Amino acid sequence: MLLLSFFMLADTTRAYSVPVAQAESLWVTEVGQGPPVVLIPGLFGSAYGFRHVLTLLEERGYRAIVVEPLGIGRSARPERGDYSLTAQADRVAVVLDHIKVRGAIVVAHSLNASVAFRLAYRRPELVGAVLSLDGGPAERATTSGFRRAMTFVPWIKWFGGVNLIRKKIRSGLVDVSGDTTWITDEVVAGYTAGAQSDLDGTLKAFLGMAAAKEREKLAPRLSEITSPVRILVGGVRHDGGLPRAEMETLKAGLRTLSVDTVAGSGHYIHEEQPEAVAGAVDQIARELAQDGQGVSPRHVLMRPDDPFWQTPAPDRFRAGFETTKGRFVVEVRRDWAPRGADRFFNLVRAGFFDDSRFFRVVPDFIAQFGLPGGPAVTRVWQDRTFPDDPERQKNLRGTIAFAMKGPNDRRTQAYINLRDNARNDGQGFAILGRVIEGMDVVDSLYSGYGETSGGGMRAGRQQRLLEEGNPYLDREFPKLDRILRAAIIP
Repeated sequence: MLLLSFFMLADTTRAYSVPVAQAESLWVTEVGQGPPVVLIPGLFGSAYGFRHVLTLLEERGYRAIVVEPLGIGRSARPERGDYSLTAQADRVAVVLDHIKVRGAIVVAHSLNASVAFRLAYRRPELVGAVLSLDGGPAERATTSGFRRAMTFVPWIKWFGGVNLIRKKIRSGLVDVSGDTTWITDEVVAGYTAGAQSDLDGTLKAFLGMAAAKEREKLAPRLSEITSPVRILVGGVRHDGGLPRAEMETLKAGLRTLSVDTVAGSGHYIHEEQPEAVAGAVDQIARELAQDGQGVSPRHVLMRPDDPFWQTPAPDRFRAGFETTKGRFVVEVRRDWAPRGADRFFNLVRAGFFDDSRFFRVVPDFIAQFGLPGGPAVTRVWQDRTFPDDPERQKNLRGTIAFAMKGPNDRRTQAYINLRDNARNDGQGFAILGRVIEGMDVVDSLYSGYGETSGGGMRAGRQQRLLEEGNPYLDREFPKLDRILRAAIIP
């Protein structure tokens, strides 16, 4: 019996199919109980490929869940299915909704790391962190070499069918591995079990993957990923790994990225050194628990009811803003506006303002910011108003306050006064702090668009900005300056 049936040996194993659309279903395999870890196999993988990792995760107290994308493993293989990476991410989201999983550590191998990245920005509440196994921000569901190979599909059955596929799989595994001792006849049979059970369906699915076109580019959306990302890279030089250009794309786009090299391993780290994968999951879980709630500070952006947000601000604190024009520092005083100070303090320490835009800069008036770059985060916070504070300070040059549409309507948008603005006094704008360093940086923010790029909060003219976020602003108003990151200064 193939090791593919190894799951039957464990009493805690659950294996089932989840319908995700008409004629489409994904195969899911679970072991263990505890915090969720979702594993997404690569193009030639399946739950079988994670067999060693699953055992380790179960022993360490996790609920490990393998979701096989469409056309992979035991999942459906519709001939006319959408095999794009974005569509695959949306299907995984349907499965996680079905089994009520939120905030999971998502482990993904090779090209399907791109599925995990897409899931992280499209449905950020589902993803607590991403662990990529030698995979990057792929923009196609298959490699160019795979697409060339698919031109020979009509000859595969003629020249040996499954036996030919097994031969090619074996040689491919050997080529990309550092330690090849794991590649046995039984393993090759396990990796080709899907093709053996439905060769025609497998080949048609492969053709669908080769022809798939992405409706959405990943690279421009990486900055919307609020969860931390860690990449394990095989230390032995091998084919099929993460190209340097893709690594640079990740470094430039992601907010939180760490990279670890697994010495002696090639592309299949989960086969060659499964302990390294389980150890990385443990490390991520510890980091996610640093605030005591099992989530990272960034991930609480999707959890506005988390106790994190009830933390009172210090009596006086400073926040540093790194921008495309330089650095400025805001000093906030809680005695000026306690509710506003608390909201501002927690927004800064959660990374809410990171990679956002100064979307409304009106010369000799104000510079406004405070809408996140990702629409998913915007949707969560759009109705999270908080009560007014009494006005205790005047709108003098360099002071900062929350914007609003009316009484008790403050949310996340804030403005800095570029001059003494007496017209804002008595209107409910409670000053909470002032710029104490870098006011020249604030003065230099691009103001050429004036009210057109983000004005109209009270008149309801910010709809596209709210719905589309950074992609809309970057396309229509490319000269806007950005907040690269903001942090509380110790």
